[in-house]
Amino acid sequence: MDKNNRLPKGRVALLLCLMASSLAHAGIVASDHADNDPYPVTGFLPGDNGGFGFDEWVELETGNPGAMYTTASIDSGSYSWGLGGTYALGRGLSNNLAVGSWNFLAVHDSDNTDFSGFNLKSSASIGSFASDELFRVGMDPSQFGYDGTGVYVSTNAGTSYLFLDCGWVDGEGDTIEYTIGWNTVAGTYSLSVSNQTEGVSINFLGNMPTASSIAMLGTGVFGASLDEGMVFDNYGVVPEPHVLGVLVFGALAMGFLRKLFLV
Repeated sequence: MDKNNRLPKGRVALLLCLMASSLAHAGIVASDHADNDPYPVTGFLPGDNGGFGFDEWVELETGNPGAMYTTASIDSGSYSWGLGGTYALGRGLSNNLAVGSWNFLAVHDSDNTDFSGFNLKSSASIGSFASDELFRVGMDPSQFGYDGTGVYVSTNAGTSYLFLDCGWVDGEGDTIEYTIGWNTVAGTYSLSVSNQTEGVSINFLGNMPTASSIAMLGTGVFGASLDEGMVFDNYGVVPEPHVLGVLVFGALAMGFLRKLFLV
């Protein structure tokens, strides 16, 4: 190519950055945050549906007492979602995913006496929190020997739990970042847990039941009073194969541009 037709290096760098940003955004199939409409107005109610790529929030279980609400943010926003007492919600995916990952933030209340956490469901049918469940993760002070140093996972709808030691001093009341990956065809999960308050991160791999895909994400707390609860926020869902494609395409594109413009 004629040297006179080459793009300035600064413009090529900007083009590459914009391309990388666009590709990364394209990999997100569902995203929502408690600052999005309609939550600041409604205060977080069944039927709300902010962000993109999700169906509306639906009740799965509600106790007496039980509540859902918006509260002070656990990240850099203005609001986060909260559940208190006994309350479980489901959030269907607009497009089911056989392979993907779900990233979010959570704070498990230090007053909790029972399970609080999240699950992956193979159906968007409205039932209990455990209905069509393939995997769940959370904290559960009702388990023998619980000391807040890790999380519990279950692959049989809460019939039994496996404790995963995360190396924390005590995760109750801390801001935890979870990333749950799944492959429903292979029957495997990956779990990344990062305690942002204590600055400790750890990863786990395991097996779960096989299914065609994940259709719904569940969130629930099972407490005896409204003093028990969980705050959570910043949902993001990514289809893992697409992320790999983005990285490969991005690398090829960068190489092509370097060759084309001789930067």
